[in-house]
Amino acid sequence: MPSPKFVTKTWRPSFVTAAQQTSLRVFGTLLLTGASRGDTALANRYETVLRRSSLQEMWRVVVPTGSQDAIPGSVGLSFFIFDRGHKTLVGHTGDQANFRSFFYLRPDTRTAIVTVLNTTNEADAEKEEAGWTATKRAAMALLAP
Repeated sequence: MPSPKFVTKTWRPSFVTAAQQTSLRVFGTLLLTGASRGDTALANRYETVLRRSSLQEMWRVVVPTGSQDAIPGSVGLSFFIFDRGHKTLVGHTGDQANFRSFFYLRPDTRTAIVTVLNTTNEADAEKEEAGWTATKRAAMALLAP
């Protein structure tokens, strides 16, 4: 299987550390591949954190209909599953105290998009939500055109 490709465009605010970026890459590699590149210790570490078989189970549809922020999808175990024309995307979003994030991954191509923002527009919540949904839809379109 091909190795995952990480294309990183980073605007580096003072609160994002190199260690956090490294952790995100390690987490992404775990989710996308479980790849250890022949490193037995790393393979054992990945399997200790979360077995690949458990991830695959989490990526199965549990509730066939559902929605995540006005984007139709299904619900798995801790993940949302999106069918985009016979291409499956798996993802999750979160927000707290004006910070918003999402990640979507496409297991068959081992590609993913992660977005983290530290701002919201509380003055115009409806417009802000529409923009956030449009951003997520655009990310999905990049993964599954």
